[in-house]
Amino acid sequence: MKIVGLYLVRNEEDIIGVNLRAHLSTWIDSALVVDNGSSDGTLSRVKQLAREFPIKWTSDAGPYRQQAILTDLAREAHDEGAAWVLAIDADEFWCGVGGDARRELASTDAGALFAELLTFVQRRDVLHNSPEALLTMTRRAAKMVPFDGAEAALDRREICFLEIESPRKCIVRPTADVTIAFGNHGASGMDGAEAPANILKCLHAPIRSYDALVGKAHMGPRYGPGGFAPGQGWHSQRWDRLLQRGKLGQEWAANSWDDRGLRLRAGLLRTVRRPVTVDTRLADVVRPWMA
Repeated sequence: MKIVGLYLVRNEEDIIGVNLRAHLSTWIDSALVVDNGSSDGTLSRVKQLAREFPIKWTSDAGPYRQQAILTDLAREAHDEGAAWVLAIDADEFWCGVGGDARRELASTDAGALFAELLTFVQRRDVLHNSPEALLTMTRRAAKMVPFDGAEAALDRREICFLEIESPRKCIVRPTADVTIAFGNHGASGMDGAEAPANILKCLHAPIRSYDALVGKAHMGPRYGPGGFAPGQGWHSQRWDRLLQRGKLGQEWAANSWDDRGLRLRAGLLRTVRRPVTVDTRLADVVRPWMA
């Protein structure tokens, strides 16, 4: 049973090595990587790891065509004999929580398994990107809110971004006609029906430092040209607006933790504290692969 990881990356030098090493050393067999015009050392790091692991890479510095590129990679993996394909963002770490992920895949007839996405929060004093920044992401928001309607609540400063419950992610049994949905939140044309994953989890580190938040804000304008459905990339576009208004520091405080939790600015003179809960699973998963 061959499991292939699909990657579309851009400026992820600090964690792409940890990510590839962690997945390829545990339960995926090979990786197809497209570098989307990185300006840091991301591509160099991928090339270096390709000498050690079964990684096939290429570079595409054009527009951010996530759905199209990942779909092409999935079909390529199918042609090369993949039983399963998994689209992995550089800040996502897939694992079997409470069991063997490969065993779950081998025992199901489903065409796509949908796994819960668990979002982790960074400590507030971690401002710069580094692999070790993942080790201090040991908190999650204590209460998550449904995705539907969350954008409006965010604009009213009732919640912070990391309190929004993200849609599930999927691992797919590919065909020659498979299509990966934007964000890897769905698929079509796979071989079999959809089903929930029992032990598979996606551990997500979306804002791993203040610098990472700035990088996501810089992604906002890339969603402006045509080719995206309404709402795609809304969070990056929002962060771009906050950056232009000089308010990204407030956004960082709202989405990072200290000993009093998250700090949400609800008005000129009012600050709301949002609770967090301890969860060390992300740090536990990545720690062995920090070489």
